[in-house]
Amino acid sequence: MTTSPTRRHLEAMITPTLRPMQAADASAVAALQNAACRGLWHITPAEVLAQTGQRRVVEQAGHLVGGARLYPFGLGAEDALRLSLCGDAAHFSALYLHLLAAADLSGCTRVLGVVREDWAEQVGFFQAAGFANVWQTYGARLDLTGFDFARFAPELERLYLEGHEIREWPADGDAAQLYALDQQFQADAPATPVTPTAHRPLSAFAEELRRQRTWVLWRGDEPLAFTTFHAPYGIPDSAGTVTRRGERGRGLAAALKAHALEELRREGNTQTSTGGAVANLPMLRVNLRLGYCPEPMWLTFERPL
Repeated sequence: MTTSPTRRHLEAMITPTLRPMQAADASAVAALQNAACRGLWHITPAEVLAQTGQRRVVEQAGHLVGGARLYPFGLGAEDALRLSLCGDAAHFSALYLHLLAAADLSGCTRVLGVVREDWAEQVGFFQAAGFANVWQTYGARLDLTGFDFARFAPELERLYLEGHEIREWPADGDAAQLYALDQQFQADAPATPVTPTAHRPLSAFAEELRRQRTWVLWRGDEPLAFTTFHAPYGIPDSAGTVTRRGERGRGLAAALKAHALEELRREGNTQTSTGGAVANLPMLRVNLRLGYCPEPMWLTFERPL
């Protein structure tokens, strides 16, 4: 006695169709993209329709089972195209090859893919397709309810006795006082496509300061370090910590950031996040010392054209 084929088996017998994405596909593509990113963020059909670049989908038995997008990477890698994949990994190669064949490659020297290390089907494709994992970045979270500020009290007391002071930056502060520090950081920090060097003008830097909360370590009228936080997803996220070149290696960044975290905790915040390039080892060490728990790394794959 034989059993009837399951729906999945029947669908597998139907030849898939690879075609350009249509507006009517937006809901299905959004669902595939949300599944691919494991719910880290939510993509709507309207956001899918607003996405730029070349897009292809795979349809099988009346259902979309795969999708891909190839588009300019933008700031941080202006010479690169970025490949994003979703759905059934069995279709990734065909999607990639069709997109690459149809792409306008003028001015482009490479293709990049950015995925989390635990997205096995996407990591596996980039490795099999000859992409090299060139850069790694990380995200990390800290449970402020268990933050042990007392560990940093001796360092903060020492700084106070040496004539240092920590103050939160006022909304009407003169951004030029911190801009020189920021430019030092941009010149020295390791840059990756997803954590690019931002040589922005003073006006743009000042606008960022107004949107963020910033704490500054002062020695008299001289700023030695600053740390900034914003809350794009509802919890405080560390947007950057900068120390003057001649003052690095003294524990200033850890002490300053600990002070800011304690203020955030006292205000009722229970979680905070941070992240950066793994190659920025000094800041990675600071974040681990503060108690941040790293999440799976983000991997940036690269393949020359």
